[in-house]
Amino acid sequence: MAINLAYSYGLKNVALLDLFIIAFGFMLRVVAGGVLADVPISRWLVIMVFLLALFLALAKRRDDLLLFKKSGQQLRRSVKHYNLEFLGSCLTLLSGIIMVAYIMYTVSEEVIQRLQTENLYMTSVFVIAGMMRYLQITLVENNSGSPTRILYTDNFIRFVILGWIISFYSILYLPKMW
Repeated sequence: MAINLAYSYGLKNVALLDLFIIAFGFMLRVVAGGVLADVPISRWLVIMVFLLALFLALAKRRDDLLLFKKSGQQLRRSVKHYNLEFLGSCLTLLSGIIMVAYIMYTVSEEVIQRLQTENLYMTSVFVIAGMMRYLQITLVENNSGSPTRILYTDNFIRFVILGWIISFYSILYLPKMW
């Protein structure tokens, strides 16, 4: 709660810190949810939630910057401390880190033992395709805006998520297929 108040009353105007506070908030929600539900949360999950939230926040800032350049409308004061090249580089770097982190998660001994399968790595293709598509939407089409809107309107992203869910489920619950 203190983080939300600090963000609302000024830290949202500090470039980079605004992004890390958003990502840290999502990470805290995952950890708190695990504690409240008395469910052990994998370090991999915490790391990937943080990285993905940071990635989506960067994409949103890039969209804010494009809107500012196009219309002069400044949604956040921190936007003037970013440029397209920096945000594009950060997005590209983070997408690679996210993909590697996911692959490492799928082949980690902890996950293999807990889920009783060595085949989870096969779901990586969907994560890689999803990250590449989101980068395409953000960097080529200049249309990242709301991640929720993209989820509801982009057929490729929806197909990738469905493919990931089906493959993850079938690897866990229909292991003879694999």
